[in-house]
Amino acid sequence: MTKHATTKIGVGAIILNEKEETVLLSKKNYGESKNKWSFPEGYVEKDEAPAEAIIREVDEELGVEITANKLEAVLYTECSRGTFVYFIFNCKLKNKKQIKLSDGELGAYGFFKIKDIKKRKDVHPLVVSVLNKKSVLKPPKSAKKYCLYSI
Repeated sequence: MTKHATTKIGVGAIILNEKEETVLLSKKNYGESKNKWSFPEGYVEKDEAPAEAIIREVDEELGVEITANKLEAVLYTECSRGTFVYFIFNCKLKNKKQIKLSDGELGAYGFFKIKDIKKRKDVHPLVVSVLNKKSVLKPPKSAKKYCLYSI
């Protein structure tokens, strides 16, 4: 019998302004990332490609359309909750004026200056690492294996 991994697949969106000075971050109302600013994110559904999933998730959570342009990073982690692969895409927001929290998962959203993000204590460490193009990230205590690959 083969021991294949059962893996949850997540996706995240790096949404920058046109001058690439600010990034759109959101704050979840639940889970490990509660009260931390992080990329808009979610899980891939059955029969859905990761790029399709992030487009759907951003629409569900923020009520806006995006394009998923380029894969920026991949995170692999094993922890007590299971094995996860997380694809992070560079995305383009089609209309910033339409942003609206829509499904109750998010408590807030905002645009943050990239140069100020690493100074903030309320930003998820993954955001800091990805925006600084660093593949080194201190794993959470619960992680058995943890690898971040910048592309």
